[in-house]
Amino acid sequence: MKGNCLTMDFLNARAQLDDRNYLLATIAYHAAPVYSGRKPSALINLGRPESRLAELWTKYREDIGNGKGPFSAKGLSFAVFYDRKGDMQAFCYDREHIGMVWSDSNIHAYLDGYGYRSSFGVEDCILVLQRRFFCGCPHEIGIFLGYPLPDVKAFILNSGKNYLLNGYWKVYSNVPNAIRTFEAFDQAKRNALREWV
Repeated sequence: MKGNCLTMDFLNARAQLDDRNYLLATIAYHAAPVYSGRKPSALINLGRPESRLAELWTKYREDIGNGKGPFSAKGLSFAVFYDRKGDMQAFCYDREHIGMVWSDSNIHAYLDGYGYRSSFGVEDCILVLQRRFFCGCPHEIGIFLGYPLPDVKAFILNSGKNYLLNGYWKVYSNVPNAIRTFEAFDQAKRNALREWV
C-alpha cells in the first residue's frame, strides 16, 4: 500500500512538469534504486513508439545518459529494449554493479543455459538480454534487476504462482530480507521525488 501512495505522489508531481523534466523525473523515479546503489538495473516501460514517454525519450535521448546528462554523473547507462508488441523499454543500469552480479559463479552457471557465456563482459550480457527480450520478457532478467537467484528460479519453477510475498518481485524465500529491500527501494524513490520533482 505504501508503494501505491508513493506512486500516486510521483504521478501527481510529475503531471506539473514540462516535457523534458517529465521524462527526466520518470527516469529518476524508476532508476533511483539503481543510482543509490541498491540494485544493478531497472526497466522503465516507455510504451508504444507513439506514446508520450517514448516520443520524449526519442526527443531528449541525448540529454539522458551514456556520457552526458544528469544520469551519466550518477553512473547510469541505458539500452533500449523492444518487446514483441513493439513497446519500448529503457533498461538503465550501473555497469559496475551489473559486473559484480555477473562475477558470481552461481549466476554464471545458471545463465549459461540461457546463452550467456562466462567469457562475456557486461555489454555482451546486455546484448543477449536485449535480443531475448524481443521474443518475450525473459525470466532471467530478474537476475540483472538484482532479484535473488533462488527467487528467480522459484518463479520459473512455480510459473509465477505460490509466492510468499509480492512486491518489487515475487518472493519465494527470505521474506524479511525482501521486505527490507523493498523499503530501501521505496526510500530511494522518496529521495528522488524530493530531488527531481
